[in-house]
Amino acid sequence: MKKNLQLCIKSSFFTLAISLIVTLWISSLFEVISKIFSGVSASNILMSFGFSVLADIESVLLIAILLYPIYFLFGYLKKPIAQMSIHILFSLLVIAQFALAKYQYTNFVNLGADFFGYSFDNLLSNVSGAESISIFYLIPFMFFPISYLMIEKYFSNISFIKK
Repeated sequence: MKKNLQLCIKSSFFTLAISLIVTLWISSLFEVISKIFSGVSASNILMSFGFSVLADIESVLLIAILLYPIYFLFGYLKKPIAQMSIHILFSLLVIAQFALAKYQYTNFVNLGADFFGYSFDNLLSNVSGAESISIFYLIPFMFFPISYLMIEKYFSNISFIKK
């Protein structure tokens, strides 16, 4: 019984991590497509997407290594609480990754480069001056977390390990 519970916890966390990777890939693909349609120089788009995919894999592996012990402990106590907390954390990561991509697309510079040259007020004026907030601006911020949950549900339904 204990071995079966451990296997179930491992398989569900693996499903959550794979779903996060796929969702980040979709976000990166959205970023590349929006760059192409906006007329940004198309040189090295494929290489940029490849680096983004590798960075997504590396990030999720690091996050998974850090969060798995916490998930495993919560899984022994109550598995629904563990899954809900990981769902929330991973959804916030998806939103943060999309927000950073949107910022880079808007200002054509990475956020880390801005920290050293601008104050917070300058950053805020750069972003607010580039785009106005509308419902069409907010739809992708709702779409990507929902797509993460749908992808996770799909992967959990086709899981090869019986729960």
